[in-house]
Amino acid sequence: MSDLSAGPANAANITTVFVAGASGATGRRVVQELRKRGLKVRAGVRDVDKARSNGLQLDDKVQLVTADVTQGPESLLSAIGDAQAVISAIGFNGGADSKGYEAIDNKGNCNIVDAAKQKGISKFVLMSSLLTNGAAVGQRFNPGYLILNLFGNVLVQKLVSEKYLRSSGLDWTVVRPGGLSNKPPAEVGNLILGKEDTLFGRPSDPGKDISRDLVAAVLVEAAIQPGASNKVVEIVSSKDAPILPPEQWFSNI
Repeated sequence: MSDLSAGPANAANITTVFVAGASGATGRRVVQELRKRGLKVRAGVRDVDKARSNGLQLDDKVQLVTADVTQGPESLLSAIGDAQAVISAIGFNGGADSKGYEAIDNKGNCNIVDAAKQKGISKFVLMSSLLTNGAAVGQRFNPGYLILNLFGNVLVQKLVSEKYLRSSGLDWTVVRPGGLSNKPPAEVGNLILGKEDTLFGRPSDPGKDISRDLVAAVLVEAAIQPGASNKVVEIVSSKDAPILPPEQWFSNI
Protein backbone atom coordinates (compact mmCIF):
# COMPACT_ATOMS: atom_id res chain seq x y z
CA MET A 1 0.00 0.00 0.00
CA SER A 2 1.30 3.44 -0.83
CA ASP A 3 1.86 5.89 2.00
CA LEU A 4 -1.32 7.92 2.22
CA SER A 5 -1.07 8.90 5.86
CA ALA A 6 -0.81 12.38 7.28
CA GLY A 7 1.58 11.20 9.96
CA PRO A 8 0.89 10.19 13.58
CA ALA A 9 -2.64 10.35 14.93
CA ASN A 10 -3.45 13.93 15.89
CA ALA A 11 -6.37 13.12 18.19
CA ALA A 12 -4.54 12.94 21.50
CA ASN A 13 -7.28 10.96 23.25
CA ILE A 14 -7.30 8.16 20.67
CA THR A 15 -4.64 5.51 21.15
CA THR A 16 -6.66 2.35 20.42
CA VAL A 17 -9.28 1.73 17.73
CA PHE A 18 -11.79 -1.11 17.50
CA VAL A 19 -12.29 -2.23 13.89
CA ALA A 20 -15.47 -4.17 13.14
CA GLY A 21 -15.12 -6.37 10.08
CA ALA A 22 -11.34 -6.41 10.43
CA SER A 23 -10.88 -9.57 8.40
CA GLY A 24 -12.71 -8.20 5.35
CA ALA A 25 -11.01 -6.86 2.24
CA THR A 26 -11.32 -3.25 3.42
CA GLY A 27 -11.11 -3.99 7.14
CA ARG A 28 -7.68 -5.60 6.76
CA ARG A 29 -6.45 -2.44 5.10
CA VAL A 30 -7.89 -0.33 7.92
CA VAL A 31 -5.91 -2.39 10.43
CA GLN A 32 -2.73 -1.86 8.40
CA GLU A 33 -3.38 1.86 8.11
CA LEU A 34 -3.96 2.26 11.84
CA ARG A 35 -0.69 0.50 12.62
CA LYS A 36 1.13 2.84 10.23
CA ARG A 37 -0.09 5.69 12.44
CA GLY A 38 1.20 3.96 15.56
CA LEU A 39 -2.28 3.25 16.89
CA LYS A 40 -3.20 0.06 18.70
CA VAL A 41 -5.94 -2.02 17.14
CA ARG A 42 -8.64 -4.27 18.52
CA ALA A 43 -9.47 -6.23 15.37
CA GLY A 44 -13.03 -7.53 15.55
CA VAL A 45 -13.53 -10.82 13.69
CA ARG A 46 -15.96 -13.72 13.87
CA ASP A 47 -13.24 -16.39 13.89
CA VAL A 48 -10.04 -15.41 15.73
CA ASP A 49 -8.11 -18.56 14.79
CA LYS A 50 -8.91 -18.14 11.10
CA ALA A 51 -7.97 -14.45 11.18
CA ARG A 52 -4.66 -15.27 12.87
CA SER A 53 -3.86 -17.97 10.31
CA ASN A 54 -4.58 -15.46 7.54
CA GLY A 55 -1.99 -13.03 8.93
CA LEU A 56 -4.29 -10.34 10.30
CA GLN A 57 -2.32 -10.07 13.56
CA LEU A 58 0.47 -7.90 12.16
CA ASP A 59 2.28 -7.36 15.48
CA ASP A 60 1.70 -7.31 19.23
CA LYS A 61 -0.23 -4.02 18.94
CA VAL A 62 -3.02 -5.77 17.02
CA GLN A 63 -5.29 -7.77 19.30
CA LEU A 64 -7.73 -10.14 17.62
CA VAL A 65 -11.10 -10.17 19.39
CA THR A 66 -14.29 -12.11 18.73
CA ALA A 67 -17.03 -9.80 17.47
CA ASP A 68 -20.27 -11.14 16.02
CA VAL A 69 -22.34 -8.04 15.29
CA THR A 70 -25.52 -10.07 14.93
CA GLN A 71 -25.52 -11.10 18.60
CA GLY A 72 -26.54 -7.72 20.04
CA PRO A 73 -24.66 -4.84 21.64
CA GLU A 74 -23.91 -6.55 24.95
CA SER A 75 -21.78 -9.15 23.18
CA LEU A 76 -19.64 -6.40 21.65
CA LEU A 77 -18.68 -4.58 24.84
CA SER A 78 -15.70 -6.80 25.63
CA ALA A 79 -14.60 -6.70 22.00
CA ILE A 80 -14.45 -2.89 22.04
CA GLY A 81 -12.57 -3.09 25.31
CA ASP A 82 -10.40 -0.05 26.02
CA ALA A 83 -10.67 1.44 22.53
CA GLN A 84 -11.55 5.12 22.26
CA ALA A 85 -12.75 4.99 18.66
CA VAL A 86 -14.67 2.58 16.45
CA ILE A 87 -14.41 2.04 12.70
CA SER A 88 -17.08 -0.19 11.20
CA ALA A 89 -16.08 -1.80 7.92
CA ILE A 90 -18.66 -4.58 8.04
CA GLY A 91 -20.84 -5.59 5.12
CA PHE A 92 -22.75 -8.69 4.11
CA ASN A 93 -21.39 -10.37 1.00
CA GLY A 94 -23.64 -13.37 0.66
CA GLY A 95 -25.43 -12.54 -2.58
CA ALA A 96 -29.10 -11.59 -2.70
CA ASP A 97 -30.10 -12.82 0.77
CA SER A 98 -32.09 -9.85 2.08
CA LYS A 99 -32.02 -11.17 5.64
CA GLY A 100 -28.22 -11.10 5.58
CA TYR A 101 -28.07 -7.42 4.63
CA GLU A 102 -30.61 -6.54 7.26
CA ALA A 103 -28.72 -8.51 9.91
CA ILE A 104 -25.27 -7.08 9.08
CA ASP A 105 -25.49 -3.74 7.26
CA ASN A 106 -28.51 -2.56 9.22
CA LYS A 107 -28.95 -4.20 12.63
CA GLY A 108 -25.32 -5.20 12.94
CA ASN A 109 -24.12 -1.62 12.62
CA CYS A 110 -26.86 -0.46 14.98
CA ASN A 111 -25.64 -2.99 17.54
CA ILE A 112 -22.12 -1.60 17.29
CA VAL A 113 -23.47 1.94 17.77
CA ASP A 114 -25.34 0.87 20.90
CA ALA A 115 -22.25 -0.83 22.29
CA ALA A 116 -20.12 2.23 21.49
CA LYS A 117 -22.55 4.44 23.40
CA GLN A 118 -22.36 2.17 26.43
CA LYS A 119 -18.56 2.27 26.29
CA GLY A 120 -18.41 6.07 25.98
CA ILE A 121 -16.58 5.92 22.65
CA SER A 122 -15.06 9.22 21.48
CA LYS A 123 -15.49 8.65 17.74
CA PHE A 124 -17.46 6.34 15.43
CA VAL A 125 -16.67 6.03 11.72
CA LEU A 126 -19.07 4.09 9.52
CA MET A 127 -18.23 2.78 6.06
CA SER A 128 -21.42 2.96 4.00
CA SER A 129 -21.85 3.27 0.22
CA LEU A 130 -22.34 5.78 -2.55
CA LEU A 131 -26.03 6.22 -3.45
CA THR A 132 -27.24 5.09 -0.03
CA ASN A 133 -29.64 8.01 0.06
CA GLY A 134 -30.29 7.89 -3.69
CA ALA A 135 -34.07 7.51 -3.56
CA ALA A 136 -34.46 10.73 -1.58
CA VAL A 137 -32.31 12.86 -3.89
CA GLY A 138 -33.66 12.04 -7.34
CA GLN A 139 -31.51 8.97 -8.04
CA ARG A 140 -34.14 6.25 -7.67
CA PHE A 141 -33.67 5.23 -11.33
CA ASN A 142 -29.89 5.59 -11.35
CA PRO A 143 -28.61 2.24 -12.70
CA GLY A 144 -26.16 1.98 -9.81
CA TYR A 145 -28.93 2.45 -7.27
CA LEU A 146 -31.17 -0.10 -8.96
CA ILE A 147 -28.45 -2.72 -9.39
CA LEU A 148 -27.09 -2.44 -5.85
CA ASN A 149 -30.53 -2.76 -4.32
CA LEU A 150 -31.13 -5.98 -6.22
CA PHE A 151 -28.87 -7.45 -3.54
CA GLY A 152 -31.18 -7.51 -0.55
CA ASN A 153 -32.00 -3.80 -0.63
CA VAL A 154 -28.49 -3.23 0.67
CA LEU A 155 -28.59 0.57 0.24
CA VAL A 156 -31.89 0.77 2.09
CA GLN A 157 -30.40 -1.27 4.95
CA LYS A 158 -27.26 0.85 5.07
CA LEU A 159 -29.32 4.03 5.20
CA VAL A 160 -31.09 2.81 8.34
CA SER A 161 -27.78 2.37 10.14
CA GLU A 162 -26.51 5.73 8.87
CA LYS A 163 -29.53 7.48 10.35
CA TYR A 164 -29.21 5.50 13.57
CA LEU A 165 -25.60 6.58 14.00
CA ARG A 166 -26.40 10.21 13.21
CA SER A 167 -29.06 10.29 15.91
CA SER A 168 -26.90 8.49 18.49
CA GLY A 169 -25.25 11.48 20.12
CA LEU A 170 -21.81 10.08 19.27
CA ASP A 171 -19.19 12.03 17.34
CA TRP A 172 -19.60 10.35 13.96
CA THR A 173 -18.43 10.33 10.37
CA VAL A 174 -20.11 8.41 7.55
CA VAL A 175 -17.87 7.53 4.60
CA ARG A 176 -19.65 6.56 1.37
CA PRO A 177 -17.22 5.02 -1.15
CA GLY A 178 -17.94 4.21 -4.76
CA GLY A 179 -17.18 0.84 -6.31
CA LEU A 180 -14.48 -0.88 -4.26
CA SER A 181 -11.38 -1.98 -6.15
CA ASN A 182 -8.60 -4.23 -4.88
CA LYS A 183 -6.15 -2.44 -7.18
CA PRO A 184 -3.77 0.19 -5.74
CA PRO A 185 -4.56 3.90 -6.06
CA ALA A 186 -1.91 4.27 -8.78
CA GLU A 187 -4.08 2.10 -11.02
CA VAL A 188 -7.51 3.36 -9.97
CA GLY A 189 -6.85 7.05 -9.44
CA ASN A 190 -6.45 9.86 -6.92
CA LEU A 191 -9.00 10.65 -4.26
CA ILE A 192 -12.07 12.79 -4.99
CA LEU A 193 -14.24 13.83 -2.05
CA GLY A 194 -17.79 15.12 -2.22
CA LYS A 195 -20.36 16.39 0.22
CA GLU A 196 -23.40 14.37 1.20
CA ASP A 197 -25.57 13.34 -1.77
CA THR A 198 -23.37 14.89 -4.46
CA LEU A 199 -21.60 11.88 -6.06
CA PHE A 200 -23.71 9.26 -7.80
CA GLY A 201 -21.41 7.21 -10.02
CA ARG A 202 -22.96 8.55 -13.20
CA PRO A 203 -20.99 8.98 -16.44
CA SER A 204 -21.11 12.74 -15.86
CA ASP A 205 -19.57 12.42 -12.39
CA PRO A 206 -15.80 12.81 -11.89
CA GLY A 207 -15.33 9.19 -10.84
CA LYS A 208 -17.07 5.94 -9.98
CA ASP A 209 -14.61 3.49 -8.40
CA ILE A 210 -11.99 3.77 -5.67
CA SER A 211 -9.12 1.68 -4.33
CA ARG A 212 -9.79 -0.05 -1.01
CA ASP A 213 -6.41 1.34 0.09
CA LEU A 214 -7.74 4.87 -0.28
CA VAL A 215 -10.98 3.98 1.45
CA ALA A 216 -9.05 2.63 4.43
CA ALA A 217 -6.95 5.79 4.60
CA VAL A 218 -10.06 7.98 4.57
CA LEU A 219 -11.71 5.90 7.30
CA VAL A 220 -8.67 6.28 9.53
CA GLU A 221 -8.30 9.99 8.86
CA ALA A 222 -12.00 10.42 9.68
CA ALA A 223 -11.35 8.85 13.08
CA ILE A 224 -8.48 11.15 14.01
CA GLN A 225 -9.17 14.45 12.25
CA PRO A 226 -11.44 16.87 14.15
CA GLY A 227 -12.55 18.35 10.82
CA ALA A 228 -14.36 15.11 9.97
CA SER A 229 -16.72 15.42 12.92
CA ASN A 230 -20.41 14.81 12.18
CA LYS A 231 -20.04 14.73 8.39
CA VAL A 232 -21.05 12.50 5.52
CA VAL A 233 -18.19 12.15 3.03
CA GLU A 234 -18.59 10.63 -0.41
CA ILE A 235 -15.45 9.34 -2.10
CA VAL A 236 -14.46 8.14 -5.58
CA SER A 237 -11.26 8.48 -7.58
CA SER A 238 -9.89 9.47 -10.95
CA LYS A 239 -6.47 9.44 -12.59
CA ASP A 240 -7.20 13.01 -13.69
CA ALA A 241 -7.74 14.27 -10.14
CA PRO A 242 -4.90 16.13 -8.42
CA ILE A 243 -3.27 14.60 -5.37
CA LEU A 244 -4.96 16.02 -2.29
CA PRO A 245 -3.02 16.03 1.02
CA PRO A 246 -4.84 14.15 3.80
CA GLU A 247 -4.97 17.23 6.00
CA GLN A 248 -7.24 18.84 3.37
CA TRP A 249 -9.60 15.92 2.94
CA PHE A 250 -12.37 17.21 5.18
CA SER A 251 -11.80 20.96 5.00
CA ASN A 252 -14.37 21.64 2.25
CA ILE A 253 -16.95 19.01 3.17
